[in-house]
Amino acid sequence: MKKSILVQCIVVIIIFTLFGGCKSLKPKLNETQENSNASKINESAEINDTQLNSEKKSADDAEKNKADYTKESWDEYHNDLKKALAMPEKTADEKKAKAEAIRDALKKLVKLANKNSLDFQKKALENAEKDKSSFTSDSWEEFQKALQKALLMPETTDAEIEAKIEAIENAFKKLVKGNQDSKTALESEKKSATDIAKYKVIYTSESWADYQKALQDALLMPETTEDEIKAKTLAIQDALKKLIKISAKKALDSQKKATTEVNKEKSTFTAESWDDYQKALQEALLMPETTDEEIKAKTQAIQDALKKLIKETTKNALEDEKKATNEADKEKSSFTTESWDEYQKALQKALLMPETTEEEIKAKTAAILDALKKLIKETSKKTLETEKKSIKDADKEKSIFTTESWDDYQKALQEALLMPETTEEEMKAKTTAIQNALKKLIKQTTQSTLETEKKTTKDTEKEKSSFTAESWDDYQKALQKALLMPETTEEEIQAKTEAIKNALKKLIKSENKNALDAVKKSTTDIEKNKNDYTPDSWNAFQEALKAALALPETTDEEVRIKSEAIKNAMKKLIIDSTKKKTETGTNFIAVNNDFKGEIDMSTGSLTVTYYADTTQILGSVPIDNYYYPTKGTVVVRNNIGNLAGKEIRDGIRQRFIKWNSKPDGSGTDFLPGYSFQIVENTQFYAIFTTGNDVLRKVGVGGGWVFYDAGSKQSWGRYLEAANEDVTSSAWGKSNLIVKGADGIAIGTGQQNTIDIINSDAAEINKAADICYAYTTTFCGKTIDDWFLPSKDELNMLYLNLGRGRDENDVVYTIPAGITNGYYWSSSESDDRLAWLHYFKFGKQHAYYKQSAQGVRPIRAF
Repeated sequence: MKKSILVQCIVVIIIFTLFGGCKSLKPKLNETQENSNASKINESAEINDTQLNSEKKSADDAEKNKADYTKESWDEYHNDLKKALAMPEKTADEKKAKAEAIRDALKKLVKLANKNSLDFQKKALENAEKDKSSFTSDSWEEFQKALQKALLMPETTDAEIEAKIEAIENAFKKLVKGNQDSKTALESEKKSATDIAKYKVIYTSESWADYQKALQDALLMPETTEDEIKAKTLAIQDALKKLIKISAKKALDSQKKATTEVNKEKSTFTAESWDDYQKALQEALLMPETTDEEIKAKTQAIQDALKKLIKETTKNALEDEKKATNEADKEKSSFTTESWDEYQKALQKALLMPETTEEEIKAKTAAILDALKKLIKETSKKTLETEKKSIKDADKEKSIFTTESWDDYQKALQEALLMPETTEEEMKAKTTAIQNALKKLIKQTTQSTLETEKKTTKDTEKEKSSFTAESWDDYQKALQKALLMPETTEEEIQAKTEAIKNALKKLIKSENKNALDAVKKSTTDIEKNKNDYTPDSWNAFQEALKAALALPETTDEEVRIKSEAIKNAMKKLIIDSTKKKTETGTNFIAVNNDFKGEIDMSTGSLTVTYYADTTQILGSVPIDNYYYPTKGTVVVRNNIGNLAGKEIRDGIRQRFIKWNSKPDGSGTDFLPGYSFQIVENTQFYAIFTTGNDVLRKVGVGGGWVFYDAGSKQSWGRYLEAANEDVTSSAWGKSNLIVKGADGIAIGTGQQNTIDIINSDAAEINKAADICYAYTTTFCGKTIDDWFLPSKDELNMLYLNLGRGRDENDVVYTIPAGITNGYYWSSSESDDRLAWLHYFKFGKQHAYYKQSAQGVRPIRAF
């Protein structure tokens, strides 16, 4: 009887199928392709080309079906698509970005049919409200709960609208009519048969004919007794079951066609996956397809068989990434310790992921690749630190740079410093960004030198007549090129200055050129009197002259040097005294050569020593083994030895805050990272917080204490937060209630975390899983009992660490690393939502579990 009752409810809303709004009517193969298109694009240029072409084709297809979409979504899509198509596509990264931009634009399209279907669904809700009394109270209550969740769902994209339609439809399915007598049930089935006739077009002609034949036979059956009425009701229900939607039949045909297409690509799949696919496919093809439900089941079975196929390239890509991890093991020493630890954690989780389907292998490959990305080379880290030091050096020399370049540098630097530095690529990108910012700095002397050279070119114009015509032409050509060169960086200005100097060098004074020509002519005259000189001197002259004549004469300086070289060659001639002498005269020019030696730099002898009273504190002081020269630059060390001051109570200690030049703190303060010029042996003494308040002091796990219950509770007394955020991640699976993870109060976060880990909602790299796996080492002890805070615990963390003013209105400095973004709690709201906290405004609200947000582990003691 329930079948008969539900048909009436379904008929009320069935009109939405006329508009193609039912998500289940779409061929499953297309859904798989869409999911595949939304997955991570392979970095190779070939894959990027394929992906970009595929997105362009999707855009072309959308253009052909413009009438299928709402005007508002089309206008928004078309505007975004225009911007996307204007993006460059020369490099692999550009192609990838362009493909993603086109895909994002396509996501904005909303089918008119889906929009209409949603409107019809909402109209159906009004009809159901009018008929409320005919449903059981329990089913109405269930219907209302499901409906409220459905109505809260967004409806801005096509996928969201489809999901909302399906959610409303599922809510309708929860409705159950009250008890009916057999006569009423029969009339209900007759009405269903009458209403179905309005939607004949959505069913296949063959199934409609079978239905009509069965319906006519049923309607001819007698209905005078109770048994006859029940038999007639059952017959009408059986007739209705013969109806097969055209969309369901097309979906099945599409899957069958997909198997044919797959056969053409058999060689691209692994032998093992092909065998598994064939077995599953044969079983699927043997399934009946005489009813709508049977066709849907068969369609799903074929789709599941197709999912078993694994491409050789996909398998090989996974093997390549595994091989890359082996190569990384060989280079372990070249990576930072912190990045290696993070890589190992991520890698172990990745290696535990299944690899039985194409999608699982792709996910595992991506996870291993993401793990590898966490590796940071020591050299990259040191290079970044060097650039950061250059920033400090530049600050000291601010006065030597031009005002304009300093302003440009500061803007670029601020953007660079905001860039992340958690991966090798990010670190390299940040290093490059800082380098580019530094390049914007232009020294006033460099700018002045350029202006001087420009002025020289103007002054040269006044002396044009004193230069040879040929050299003036060469100078003008070189000068025009030089003046077109950019002058936005120090290097560019230096290059431009040098280019102008080189252009000026091309100018040859007419008097110097004439002098060279005259001395060349003198050598010709000497040739005529060769016999007047001794043979030895003549040979020496010829050798020197040959070398002199080989010298260039493209600049004024070269012309003068060549003239002198020829004159010096002539000086080697000695008159043969046995022969008639000819009077000659020679001018001598002395040449001075400056000798430049090397500067002798000796090793320094000044030391820096760090002290702390280790009889009362934990940790160790930094050790500086360098010997500094006088006025050498010293950078004050960080608290790398995890110094923690005197114990306040229960293992909680004072927090290190700075160094001071005197043990009692009455001297000069020095913050870690500060740099200064050393002139004498220097001692630094550790300075800690004071007072008996435990908030923001060092917990027994080395973290920040942010809550004191005042006395011991079942869960402990204190809460401390880790010194760092961990990887941003999703909360867990959606559409699933985690039994037990509804704790909100302080003291429930640890149990929430355990319940999530032990439930079907737990996934590798999700918030609770990451906190549960998080470990730290403090003063030689491994701390591994961290968890995701509950809603109220996260609020206390915000008040006492993230707001800047605690619950007692005490103003404090927010610890480094705590952002003003969103953080997950372990408290679940419902099957789709969990509680998070927005630190920027201090607000808490429920949000989608699959959204990636900030995560900060805490622990109790």
